[in-house]
Amino acid sequence: MNYEIDNDILISLVEARSVFWDETLDTFKDRNATKDARRQVSCELNENFEEMESKEKMNSVSIQGVHKVLPKLRS
Repeated sequence: MNYEIDNDILISLVEARSVFWDETLDTFKDRNATKDARRQVSCELNENFEEMESKEKMNSVSIQGVHKVLPKLRS
């Protein structure tokens, strides 16, 4: 499947979750917290995310988009 994401929406979803970018939080280094936040963002971007197969989830633009946006927000 091909997914398209509005980068402004993705950025706002990531900015709303400080676990991605606030290094002062204990949860910043918590892999489970960041994984949960990525799932939340992905679900907001793709209403069918929870029904997807695992491999399809990992290849979805929403997960890839979060990884692409994070370095930009951290700088």
